[in-house]
Amino acid sequence: MSDSQQSFAVKDIVGIVRTYPRRCLAPAALVALVCATYAVCKPSLWEASQAVVVRNEAASAETAPGRFRDIDEMKVSQETILEVVKSHRVLSDALIEVGSARSWGSAPSPEAVDDLRDNVMFSSPPGVEFGKTEISYLTVRDRDRQRVVALAAAVAKHLDLALRRLRDTKAQSMVEELTKTVAVADNELADAARRLGAIERQLGADLSDLRNMELNATGDSDLRRRLNSVEDELRQVSAERQAAEVLRGLLASAQDDPKQVLATPKRLMQSQPALLRLKEGLVAAQLKVSQLLGHMSDAHPQVIAAREEEQQIAQRLHEEVSVALRGVEADVRLAEERQAWLESQRRDLQDRLQRLAEVRPQYSLVLQEVNQRNEAVANARRKLAAAQAAQIGAQSAGLLTFVESPVAGRDPVGPSRISIVLLGIVAGLVTGASVLFLTVPVKRPPAIHAEEAFAASQRGWGLATLAPTTRPAESVVIGA
Repeated sequence: MSDSQQSFAVKDIVGIVRTYPRRCLAPAALVALVCATYAVCKPSLWEASQAVVVRNEAASAETAPGRFRDIDEMKVSQETILEVVKSHRVLSDALIEVGSARSWGSAPSPEAVDDLRDNVMFSSPPGVEFGKTEISYLTVRDRDRQRVVALAAAVAKHLDLALRRLRDTKAQSMVEELTKTVAVADNELADAARRLGAIERQLGADLSDLRNMELNATGDSDLRRRLNSVEDELRQVSAERQAAEVLRGLLASAQDDPKQVLATPKRLMQSQPALLRLKEGLVAAQLKVSQLLGHMSDAHPQVIAAREEEQQIAQRLHEEVSVALRGVEADVRLAEERQAWLESQRRDLQDRLQRLAEVRPQYSLVLQEVNQRNEAVANARRKLAAAQAAQIGAQSAGLLTFVESPVAGRDPVGPSRISIVLLGIVAGLVTGASVLFLTVPVKRPPAIHAEEAFAASQRGWGLATLAPTTRPAESVVIGA
């Protein structure tokens, strides 16, 4: 065994305690006395809790009124309440209402406000993460059981008032900002409307067509339809004029040679029904003469009568050609005049459409700007109405709902006086024992050499019968 190794028996410890009782009992009694004095003089700390339900603003809720959209929004709201409840105004107003611990109803000192701030807590129910539930607890601690209940009620009351003031101030700033936003949007809208009105006044009667172009995705308008109709009529009149001119030339040739009428196409003579019937009658008379000559001579009375009838029809046809020629010339003049008028109408419509095409890009931009300004004004007015509603709601209702009244605990917070005294006694005994064994000198038992211990074990001797070594015993102090 090593020379520095020590062994102690229980009887040695008891002997040391009997020999030096003051070294053990004096520290034990001193620590126990201090703990007992603290237990007697320690003020009781009471705790009162006020259950609070936090809701969202009804005006800002997109789903159910008063419900939070998500947990993050609820957590932000409760963190705001946590900061407001520890504000100086809330705590000082609560202390003014309830009074300080020494002077009821007097103005609180900064130290009193700081002490109350350390004893006010806003937390979630046990076992629930903060910000995950709508219900929370406002907890206040104080040395007086009745006063802690009053303090909890006062803090809750002034917390509600402070949140209302905060909402009212926030809503007021939003109202002022949105009022200026609406004014600016109205001015911009009025400016855009003036520019749009100037463009519309320039258009005059074509304004409806331009608006139809903007509303219709294909760009169709009444002017475009009228132009298409004029062009169709112009093509028709041009075709009629060409047919009348051809017919006039044929009729002019037929004045010298009536046979030319027989070669005139039927479709060209649709406008001259009398001439057409005479032509058909002449053809029929010629066919009759040819049939009679097939089995009769030229001197036969029927042949003579048929030839006279043919001549009369030819004479009548010649006279009718002159009349028809004058009618066709009148039709040609009317067609020319109609064509010229339609040409002027087409040019006018084309010019109007060209002017609309030149104005349309600028008109579209200004019209789009006016629509955007209208939408911006409408959005600003909606937000302004919501901010005004929030301001009115902040003045008339709060976001906190108090569940019943504050309730104080049955026992004070912390360990009881008896527990402190018992703990002091135990701590005193431990302290006395530590002081005793740190200060009392103890003789070291004689050391035994390894060779002698081995020889004694071979002989079966006990360690107690061995003689001490040649080294003298040394006196040591425990812990030295």
